[in-house]
Amino acid sequence: MFDISNPQKRERFLVILAGIALFILAIGVVPAQFGEINQLKKDRAEFTNKINEHKLHARNEEEIKNRLSAIEQQALAAAGTAAGGEAVEGYRDWLRKLADSAGIRGYSFPMPTTSGGGKGATHTKHIFVLDNGEARLDQIAEFLRQFHRSEYLHTIQQVNPRPTTNRQGAFTVTFRIEALSLPQIKLVNMPNSDGLTTDDERQKSAAIRDRAILSEYTPPPPVVVAPPPVVFEHDARYCILNAIVETDGTLQCWIDHRTQGRKYYLFEEGSFMLEGIQCVIKKIDIDAQQIQMDIGGDLYALKVGGNFDDDIEKIEQSYVE
Repeated sequence: MFDISNPQKRERFLVILAGIALFILAIGVVPAQFGEINQLKKDRAEFTNKINEHKLHARNEEEIKNRLSAIEQQALAAAGTAAGGEAVEGYRDWLRKLADSAGIRGYSFPMPTTSGGGKGATHTKHIFVLDNGEARLDQIAEFLRQFHRSEYLHTIQQVNPRPTTNRQGAFTVTFRIEALSLPQIKLVNMPNSDGLTTDDERQKSAAIRDRAILSEYTPPPPVVVAPPPVVFEHDARYCILNAIVETDGTLQCWIDHRTQGRKYYLFEEGSFMLEGIQCVIKKIDIDAQQIQMDIGGDLYALKVGGNFDDDIEKIEQSYVE
Protein backbone atom coordinates (compact mmCIF):
# COMPACT_ATOMS: atom_id res chain seq x y z
CA MET A 1 0.00 0.00 0.00
CA PHE A 2 1.15 3.53 -0.82
CA ASP A 3 2.68 5.24 2.22
CA ILE A 4 2.56 9.04 1.87
CA SER A 5 4.79 9.48 4.88
CA ASN A 6 7.63 7.90 2.98
CA PRO A 7 9.53 10.80 1.36
CA GLN A 8 10.94 8.69 -1.42
CA LYS A 9 7.54 7.29 -2.39
CA ARG A 10 5.97 10.73 -2.10
CA GLU A 11 8.45 12.25 -4.56
CA ARG A 12 7.87 9.42 -6.99
CA PHE A 13 4.14 10.03 -6.76
CA LEU A 14 4.57 13.74 -7.46
CA VAL A 15 6.71 13.00 -10.52
CA ILE A 16 4.01 10.70 -11.86
CA LEU A 17 1.35 13.37 -11.32
CA ALA A 18 3.51 15.98 -13.10
CA GLY A 19 4.01 13.65 -16.08
CA ILE A 20 0.27 13.01 -16.35
CA ALA A 21 -0.40 16.77 -16.24
CA LEU A 22 2.18 17.47 -18.97
CA PHE A 23 0.69 14.70 -21.10
CA ILE A 24 -2.80 16.18 -20.80
CA LEU A 25 -1.41 19.61 -21.67
CA ALA A 26 0.42 18.25 -24.70
CA ILE A 27 -2.60 16.52 -26.14
CA GLY A 28 -5.09 19.29 -25.35
CA VAL A 29 -3.60 22.76 -25.10
CA VAL A 30 -0.58 22.70 -27.44
CA PRO A 31 -2.50 21.60 -30.61
CA ALA A 32 -5.03 24.33 -29.94
CA GLN A 33 -2.25 26.90 -29.78
CA PHE A 34 -0.73 25.63 -33.05
CA GLY A 35 -4.15 25.79 -34.70
CA GLU A 36 -4.56 29.41 -33.65
CA ILE A 37 -1.12 30.27 -35.04
CA ASN A 38 -1.93 28.62 -38.38
CA GLN A 39 -5.23 30.48 -38.56
CA LEU A 40 -3.43 33.75 -37.88
CA LYS A 41 -0.99 33.01 -40.73
CA LYS A 42 -3.87 32.23 -43.08
CA ASP A 43 -5.71 35.40 -42.09
CA ARG A 44 -2.55 37.45 -42.64
CA ALA A 45 -2.05 35.95 -46.15
CA GLU A 46 -5.66 36.73 -47.09
CA PHE A 47 -5.31 40.26 -45.78
CA THR A 48 -2.10 40.74 -47.79
CA ASN A 49 -3.85 39.50 -50.94
CA LYS A 50 -6.71 41.93 -50.40
CA ILE A 51 -4.26 44.79 -49.97
CA ASN A 52 -2.51 43.85 -53.23
CA GLU A 53 -5.88 43.63 -55.03
CA HIS A 54 -6.81 47.10 -53.79
CA LYS A 55 -3.45 48.47 -54.92
CA LEU A 56 -3.88 46.91 -58.38
CA HIS A 57 -7.40 48.29 -58.60
CA ALA A 58 -6.12 51.71 -57.61
CA ARG A 59 -3.42 51.60 -60.31
CA ASN A 60 -5.94 50.46 -62.94
CA GLU A 61 -8.32 53.18 -61.87
CA GLU A 62 -5.55 55.76 -62.19
CA GLU A 63 -4.63 54.47 -65.65
CA ILE A 64 -8.27 54.61 -66.71
CA LYS A 65 -8.54 58.17 -65.42
CA ASN A 66 -5.40 59.16 -67.33
CA ARG A 67 -6.69 57.51 -70.50
CA LEU A 68 -10.07 59.22 -70.17
CA SER A 69 -8.32 62.52 -69.61
CA ALA A 70 -6.26 61.99 -72.78
CA ILE A 71 -9.38 61.06 -74.74
CA GLU A 72 -11.10 64.19 -73.51
CA GLN A 73 -8.21 66.24 -74.83
CA GLN A 74 -8.45 64.50 -78.22
CA ALA A 75 -12.23 64.72 -78.75
CA LEU A 76 -14.48 67.43 -80.12
CA ALA A 77 -16.73 69.32 -77.75
CA ALA A 78 -20.21 67.99 -77.01
CA ALA A 79 -22.49 67.95 -80.04
CA GLY A 80 -25.42 70.34 -79.98
CA THR A 81 -23.59 72.96 -77.91
CA ALA A 82 -22.04 76.24 -79.02
CA ALA A 83 -18.61 74.83 -78.26
CA GLY A 84 -19.48 71.70 -80.25
CA GLY A 85 -20.41 73.70 -83.34
CA GLU A 86 -17.23 75.74 -83.07
CA ALA A 87 -15.17 72.57 -82.65
CA VAL A 88 -16.67 70.93 -85.76
CA GLU A 89 -16.06 74.03 -87.88
CA GLY A 90 -12.51 74.35 -86.56
CA TYR A 91 -11.77 70.70 -87.29
CA ARG A 92 -13.17 71.14 -90.82
CA ASP A 93 -10.85 74.11 -91.39
CA TRP A 94 -7.91 72.03 -90.13
CA LEU A 95 -8.66 69.27 -92.64
CA ARG A 96 -8.88 71.84 -95.44
CA LYS A 97 -5.49 73.31 -94.52
CA LEU A 98 -4.04 69.78 -94.35
CA ALA A 99 -5.26 68.99 -97.88
CA ASP A 100 -4.00 72.31 -99.29
CA SER A 101 -0.60 71.86 -97.63
CA ALA A 102 -0.25 68.35 -99.09
CA GLY A 103 -1.00 69.71 -102.59
CA ILE A 104 -4.48 68.22 -103.10
CA ARG A 105 -6.46 70.45 -105.47
CA GLY A 106 -9.96 70.81 -106.89
CA TYR A 107 -11.80 68.97 -104.10
CA SER A 108 -15.27 69.65 -102.72
CA PHE A 109 -15.77 69.67 -98.96
CA PRO A 110 -19.45 69.68 -97.86
CA MET A 111 -20.59 70.14 -94.28
CA PRO A 112 -20.21 66.98 -92.17
CA THR A 113 -23.05 64.66 -91.19
CA THR A 114 -23.65 63.76 -87.54
CA SER A 115 -24.92 60.52 -86.05
CA GLY A 116 -25.04 58.61 -82.76
CA GLY A 117 -26.11 61.47 -80.49
CA GLY A 118 -29.11 61.62 -78.22
CA LYS A 119 -29.88 61.14 -74.57
CA GLY A 120 -27.56 58.72 -72.82
CA ALA A 121 -25.24 58.43 -75.83
CA THR A 122 -21.57 57.91 -75.00
CA HIS A 123 -20.36 59.78 -78.10
CA THR A 124 -21.35 61.46 -81.35
CA LYS A 125 -19.83 60.71 -84.78
CA HIS A 126 -19.05 63.44 -87.30
CA ILE A 127 -18.40 62.25 -90.88
CA PHE A 128 -16.29 64.55 -93.09
CA VAL A 129 -15.94 63.82 -96.82
CA LEU A 130 -13.14 65.46 -98.80
CA ASP A 131 -14.43 64.59 -102.25
CA ASN A 132 -12.86 64.25 -105.72
CA GLY A 133 -9.56 65.99 -105.11
CA GLU A 134 -6.72 65.68 -107.60
CA ALA A 135 -3.28 64.69 -106.34
CA ARG A 136 -0.19 62.67 -107.09
CA LEU A 137 0.58 59.56 -105.10
CA ASP A 138 3.20 61.32 -102.96
CA GLN A 139 0.72 64.12 -102.15
CA ILE A 140 -1.84 61.57 -100.97
CA ALA A 141 0.88 59.98 -98.81
CA GLU A 142 1.76 63.42 -97.38
CA PHE A 143 -1.88 64.04 -96.39
CA LEU A 144 -2.04 60.64 -94.66
CA ARG A 145 1.27 61.25 -92.87
CA GLN A 146 0.19 64.63 -91.49
CA PHE A 147 -3.25 63.28 -90.53
CA HIS A 148 -1.89 60.37 -88.51
CA ARG A 149 0.82 62.50 -86.94
CA SER A 150 -1.95 64.35 -85.05
CA GLU A 151 -2.96 62.55 -81.85
CA TYR A 152 -6.69 63.01 -82.10
CA LEU A 153 -9.88 61.02 -81.70
CA HIS A 154 -10.42 60.55 -85.42
CA THR A 155 -9.80 58.02 -88.16
CA ILE A 156 -9.82 57.76 -91.94
CA GLN A 157 -12.55 55.25 -92.73
CA GLN A 158 -11.94 55.14 -96.49
CA VAL A 159 -9.47 56.35 -99.13
CA ASN A 160 -10.61 55.95 -102.72
CA PRO A 161 -7.97 56.93 -105.32
CA ARG A 162 -8.82 56.61 -109.01
CA PRO A 163 -6.43 57.30 -111.92
CA THR A 164 -7.22 60.45 -113.85
CA THR A 165 -7.46 60.56 -117.63
CA ASN A 166 -6.32 64.13 -118.18
CA ARG A 167 -3.04 64.19 -116.25
CA GLN A 168 -0.47 61.42 -116.19
CA GLY A 169 0.60 60.23 -112.73
CA ALA A 170 -2.36 61.90 -110.96
CA PHE A 171 -5.33 60.46 -109.05
CA THR A 172 -8.81 61.61 -108.25
CA VAL A 173 -9.08 60.81 -104.54
CA THR A 174 -11.86 60.88 -101.92
CA PHE A 175 -11.27 60.71 -98.15
CA ARG A 176 -14.02 59.70 -95.69
CA ILE A 177 -13.02 60.80 -92.18
CA GLU A 178 -14.71 60.18 -88.83
CA ALA A 179 -14.18 62.34 -85.72
CA LEU A 180 -15.83 61.89 -82.30
CA SER A 181 -17.29 64.32 -79.79
CA LEU A 182 -17.98 63.38 -76.15
CA PRO A 183 -20.90 64.72 -74.12
CA GLN A 184 -18.76 65.76 -71.16
CA ILE A 185 -16.35 67.87 -73.23
CA LYS A 186 -16.96 71.60 -72.96
CA LEU A 187 -13.75 72.97 -74.50
CA VAL A 188 -13.00 73.40 -78.18
CA ASN A 189 -10.04 71.05 -78.67
CA MET A 190 -8.16 71.38 -81.92
CA PRO A 191 -5.79 68.77 -83.37
CA ASN A 192 -2.10 69.55 -83.20
CA SER A 193 0.27 68.97 -86.09
CA ASP A 194 3.63 70.72 -86.20
CA GLY A 195 3.74 70.55 -90.00
CA LEU A 196 7.46 69.89 -90.02
CA THR A 197 8.81 67.51 -92.62
CA THR A 198 12.08 65.72 -91.94
CA ASP A 199 14.73 64.98 -94.54
CA ASP A 200 13.88 61.29 -94.31
CA GLU A 201 10.22 62.02 -95.01
CA ARG A 202 11.17 64.19 -97.99
CA GLN A 203 13.25 61.33 -99.40
CA LYS A 204 10.34 58.90 -98.97
CA SER A 205 7.95 61.32 -100.70
CA ALA A 206 10.42 61.78 -103.57
CA ALA A 207 10.76 58.02 -103.91
CA ILE A 208 6.97 57.66 -104.15
CA ARG A 209 6.72 60.55 -106.63
CA ASP A 210 9.46 59.20 -108.89
CA ARG A 211 7.85 55.78 -109.25
CA ALA A 212 5.33 57.14 -111.78
CA ILE A 213 3.18 54.04 -111.42
CA LEU A 214 0.61 55.26 -113.96
CA SER A 215 3.05 56.07 -116.72
CA GLU A 216 3.12 53.90 -119.82
CA TYR A 217 5.53 51.03 -119.52
CA THR A 218 8.71 51.57 -121.45
CA PRO A 219 10.81 48.45 -121.80
CA PRO A 220 14.52 48.84 -121.21
CA PRO A 221 16.58 49.29 -124.36
CA PRO A 222 17.83 46.04 -125.81
CA VAL A 223 21.36 45.10 -125.03
CA VAL A 224 23.33 45.45 -128.22
CA VAL A 225 26.12 42.97 -128.40
CA ALA A 226 28.67 44.04 -131.00
CA PRO A 227 29.61 41.20 -133.30
CA PRO A 228 33.18 40.12 -132.98
CA PRO A 229 35.50 41.68 -135.53
CA VAL A 230 36.13 39.71 -138.66
CA VAL A 231 39.17 37.54 -138.24
CA PHE A 232 40.60 36.14 -141.46
CA GLU A 233 42.80 33.12 -141.40
CA HIS A 234 46.18 32.79 -143.07
CA ASP A 235 44.66 33.03 -146.57
CA ALA A 236 43.81 36.74 -145.99
CA ARG A 237 47.45 37.58 -145.34
CA TYR A 238 48.17 37.01 -148.99
CA CYS A 239 45.26 39.15 -150.21
CA ILE A 240 46.85 42.57 -150.84
CA LEU A 241 45.63 46.01 -151.95
CA ASN A 242 48.09 46.71 -154.74
CA ALA A 243 47.00 50.09 -156.06
CA ILE A 244 44.34 52.79 -156.45
CA VAL A 245 43.99 54.18 -159.98
CA GLU A 246 41.67 56.44 -161.90
CA THR A 247 40.04 55.01 -165.03
CA ASP A 248 38.02 57.36 -167.27
CA GLY A 249 37.48 59.68 -164.29
CA THR A 250 36.35 56.86 -161.97
CA LEU A 251 38.46 55.55 -159.10
CA GLN A 252 39.33 51.89 -159.05
CA CYS A 253 41.22 49.66 -156.61
CA TRP A 254 43.34 46.67 -157.58
CA ILE A 255 43.38 43.70 -155.21
CA ASP A 256 45.67 40.70 -155.66
CA HIS A 257 44.55 37.47 -153.96
CA ARG A 258 47.79 35.57 -154.45
CA THR A 259 46.94 32.21 -152.86
CA GLN A 260 43.88 31.96 -155.09
CA GLY A 261 45.58 33.33 -158.20
CA ARG A 262 42.89 36.00 -158.56
CA LYS A 263 43.07 39.72 -159.24
CA TYR A 264 40.15 42.08 -158.63
CA TYR A 265 39.70 45.48 -160.29
CA LEU A 266 36.85 47.01 -158.35
CA PHE A 267 34.95 50.29 -158.35
CA GLU A 268 32.96 51.55 -155.37
CA GLU A 269 30.13 49.10 -154.46
CA GLY A 270 32.08 46.31 -156.12
CA SER A 271 32.65 43.19 -154.04
CA PHE A 272 34.58 39.93 -153.80
CA MET A 273 34.62 36.91 -151.47
CA LEU A 274 37.43 36.34 -148.99
CA GLU A 275 37.38 33.14 -146.93
CA GLY A 276 33.62 32.88 -147.37
CA ILE A 277 32.94 36.51 -146.33
CA GLN A 278 31.70 39.13 -148.75
CA CYS A 279 33.82 42.30 -148.88
CA VAL A 280 32.09 45.36 -150.39
CA ILE A 281 34.13 48.40 -151.45
CA LYS A 282 32.29 51.44 -150.00
CA LYS A 283 34.81 54.23 -150.64
CA ILE A 284 38.04 54.66 -152.60
CA ASP A 285 40.18 57.57 -151.38
CA ILE A 286 43.04 58.28 -153.78
CA ASP A 287 44.42 61.12 -151.65
CA ALA A 288 44.66 58.99 -148.51
CA GLN A 289 45.64 55.96 -150.60
CA GLN A 290 43.15 53.74 -148.79
CA ILE A 291 39.82 52.05 -149.26
CA GLN A 292 36.87 51.56 -146.87
CA MET A 293 35.07 48.23 -146.96
CA ASP A 294 31.91 46.71 -145.46
CA ILE A 295 32.98 43.32 -144.19
CA GLY A 296 30.33 41.32 -142.31
CA GLY A 297 28.35 44.46 -141.44
CA ASP A 298 31.30 46.45 -140.03
CA LEU A 299 33.41 49.10 -141.67
CA TYR A 300 37.14 48.55 -142.17
CA ALA A 301 39.93 50.61 -143.74
CA LEU A 302 42.99 49.34 -145.65
CA LYS A 303 45.87 51.32 -147.11
CA VAL A 304 47.63 50.54 -150.37
CA GLY A 305 50.27 47.83 -149.84
CA GLY A 306 48.50 46.34 -146.84
CA ASN A 307 47.06 42.84 -146.56
CA PHE A 308 43.57 41.81 -145.32
CA ASP A 309 44.90 40.08 -142.22
CA ASP A 310 47.42 42.24 -140.40
CA ASP A 311 46.70 45.70 -141.83
CA ILE A 312 42.93 46.23 -141.90
CA GLU A 313 41.55 48.57 -139.18
CA LYS A 314 38.01 48.69 -137.92
CA ILE A 315 36.56 52.23 -138.04
CA GLU A 316 33.54 53.67 -136.24
CA GLN A 317 32.49 56.53 -138.52
CA SER A 318 30.19 55.84 -141.41
CA TYR A 319 31.69 55.80 -144.89
CA VAL A 320 31.06 58.77 -147.20
CA GLU A 321 28.99 57.97 -150.21
